[in-house]
Amino acid sequence: MAAPHMKMTSQQYLSAEREAVEKSEFINGQVVAMAGAQRSHGRISTNLTQFIAAALEGTSCETFSSDMRVAAPSYQSYFYPDIVVACDSEFEDNKQDTLVNPMVIIEILSESTEAYDRGAKFLAYRQMPALRQYVMISPNAFQIESYAKSDSGVWVLTEILYPESGLDLADLNLRIPLTRIYARVQF
Repeated sequence: MAAPHMKMTSQQYLSAEREAVEKSEFINGQVVAMAGAQRSHGRISTNLTQFIAAALEGTSCETFSSDMRVAAPSYQSYFYPDIVVACDSEFEDNKQDTLVNPMVIIEILSESTEAYDRGAKFLAYRQMPALRQYVMISPNAFQIESYAKSDSGVWVLTEILYPESGLDLADLNLRIPLTRIYARVQF
């Protein structure tokens, strides 16, 4: 994540972002340029997006890549998660480029964003009423942390560390083998 560089309102941000060539996130009035991704990051993202999209074919659920902006109104913020799943997708306005009801958010960690993804970003994500699961994936080892929101509102961590394991997206009734997530990724 690059350093914040400009202060503006959310409406100014959306107007500028819709015309921008490069994506930026918006965190409580600060515009933050997004960094590029390494090969393993892109490979994991492609593997997951394809698998989830195919599994959800014919349902009311959709899989979005990092080009779908997600609104976190409680924190006056907008993010571009690596992968987002929403059922009966709802958008902030008729442009349909800002999702407001993500059910699952998946972030693939990097050295420059890991602390942010675990900290401030997860704090903002937890305030989204529709969000049921937040997943953080290491691109450097078989290591996934999955936080699922219980019916009582408590976030419960499951660590997935072994190649023979799988990532459960329980609310989607979906299990993804780690070997599929990390296919063609070299550590």
